[in-house]
Amino acid sequence: MISKGKEITERVNFYERIKHSRNIMTESDFDSQEQMVIACEVKVPENEALKRAKKLVEKGIFKKTETIEDAELIYLPLWQVRFNVKKYEGIPFLSKKIDANENIYYNALTGKLLYVEKNTVQFSDLVDKKAEKIVDLDNNAKFTRISAEELPEDTPMPRVPPARLAVKVKNQFGIEANVIQQVFLPIWVFTAVGDRTLKVCIDSVFGHEVVGAFE
Repeated sequence: MISKGKEITERVNFYERIKHSRNIMTESDFDSQEQMVIACEVKVPENEALKRAKKLVEKGIFKKTETIEDAELIYLPLWQVRFNVKKYEGIPFLSKKIDANENIYYNALTGKLLYVEKNTVQFSDLVDKKAEKIVDLDNNAKFTRISAEELPEDTPMPRVPPARLAVKVKNQFGIEANVIQQVFLPIWVFTAVGDRTLKVCIDSVFGHEVVGAFE
């Protein structure tokens, strides 16, 4: 069991790495006076997310005796993996192959791949598609840069190191990771209280329930 003192020390070191590492920033946007992190822009505000969370309770996914009494916005750490792929460009029969950059995203807590299906964020270890064919946050989310100081103090720390993830990407898709950088997906977490205390997670990009994000 990790002692409370050690846990606090690790969390402090985590925030220091966020504030002082260029690995989570693009070089053109590096600001020597204020360290920035990359996060998805919140498209679904709390009031809309709350309505959707209440519907989940009312539909009986949870016991109807439970009511939502608390809400917080938690920034889920992700690893954005950039890789090269050959793509065809131009009109049919006259197109040519070019090198292009693509991204895939992994949950930095569980190491599972993030994908989007029916506008719902999901995570899985089993994928039968090519990496460049996976529908994810690209073209769906707008990434923005925020001050590292804006991250809540209880922001989860990544559990999967980038080096281990690079090996997983190679084994899973047969591709090399060119760049692995940290980004964040804000998720609304509502606490439903009644016979039990449950957490209802609504992502802030699509506004749908997210399962398994913080496992």
